[in-house]
Amino acid sequence: LVLILMCVPREIDWIDFTSEEIIFRKNLFWFHTDSMDILGNENSTKTIRIPKEHRFNPESFSQIVSEYAVKRLS
Repeated sequence: LVLILMCVPREIDWIDFTSEEIIFRKNLFWFHTDSMDILGNENSTKTIRIPKEHRFNPESFSQIVSEYAVKRLS
């Protein structure tokens, strides 16, 4: 399971977009777990902690795809 969390700030300079691309600034984070226990049932809640170092950006996207997508294919 890979979760991407968007923290939307009050300022409006955190996003830019055109018809070609969308750019998010400093507000996306990622979390990964191999454990299905975190899902629980539809009426349960879970608290997770996402390290600030897990900022979602082009480099972390490449890392996530190379590390976790390969596991799913094997």
